[in-house]
Amino acid sequence: MSMEVSGATPQNGKPDVIRRKANFHPSILGDRFINYTSKDKEIHARKVREVEELKEKARKELLASASHLSQQLEIEEALEHMYATYNDSNNVEDDDIYNVAICFRLLRQQGFNVSCDTFNKFKDKDGQFKESLASNVKDMLAFYEAAHLRMHGEGILDEALEFTTTHLKSTVSAICNLLAKQVTRALKQPLHKGIPWLEA
Repeated sequence: MSMEVSGATPQNGKPDVIRRKANFHPSILGDRFINYTSKDKEIHARKVREVEELKEKARKELLASASHLSQQLEIEEALEHMYATYNDSNNVEDDDIYNVAICFRLLRQQGFNVSCDTFNKFKDKDGQFKESLASNVKDMLAFYEAAHLRMHGEGILDEALEFTTTHLKSTVSAICNLLAKQVTRALKQPLHKGIPWLEA
């Protein structure tokens, strides 16, 4: 099949070449890599307002669900601690293994590469975890859950997992029923490997 392309001869004597249009397909990437920042500040400010509104809504709903004043106070304290920790996550330097473990676990679950060296302060001079840590089952459970978010080559979290597993298994029969259920569930399947709504 031959295609005829005719050229018109302009006044200068050279023929014009008529070319076909190239119909390229649209890019498979679409607009993904286009940087458009004119409204970023507005969007950020709106999201900050939404987060504050959601915090207040969550606080009200949690406090409304608590039937006793003591439960409300515990929820209020936990929320204040969580907000303070979230807003100042670089300042988690206290000696409470529970707080450090919870912050570590939550940050790792969100994809932040938090250093596990913060757990070194819970070791004694011989390089072993302090036995006093094992006195509180709730702390051990939080530390156990945090240790499960270890990455290859994090020896301290391997040691932590062994330490917490040993102590949790030995205390599960001597603790209250609700906490024993939590420990048994955690030993069977860590929190971050479960289905969140099912775990709740």
